[in-house]
Amino acid sequence: VLERQGWEPKSFIGRCLRFFDAPAAAIVCMDGEPSPLHLLDIGMFTQTLCLSAAGHGLASCIIAYTLLVEPAIREFLRLPAGRRVMITVALGFPAKDQPMAQFRSGRAGAGENVHFV
Repeated sequence: VLERQGWEPKSFIGRCLRFFDAPAAAIVCMDGEPSPLHLLDIGMFTQTLCLSAAGHGLASCIIAYTLLVEPAIREFLRLPAGRRVMITVALGFPAKDQPMAQFRSGRAGAGENVHFV
C-alpha cells in the first residue's frame, strides 16, 4: 500500500518518527497500565483531538510508529516513571502536494459496513 501512495517503507517510518515534519505534535500519555476501557477512552480522545484540529483547518496524523522510540520521547519530555506514551499525533497545516494527501481509500462506504437499527 505504501508504494502505491508514493512512499518507500523505510522513508515512511523515518518520516513517522519525525512526525512528518509537522510544526506541532500531541503526545497522548496515561499513568499506569491501561485496561481495555482505558484504551477505548484514549482512542476516543485521540479521534476527537483530530476532528477538532480539522474543524480549525489543521491536518492531523495519528502515528503509532513513534512508540518504537518511546524511551527517547520519555527522556525528551522528562516523563515520570509511571507515565506511558500511548499514541502520538502530528498536527499542522495540510500539505496538499504530498502523496499521502492525494490518497483515497478503496474501502467500502459506511452504508455497506454499518447497520442502524
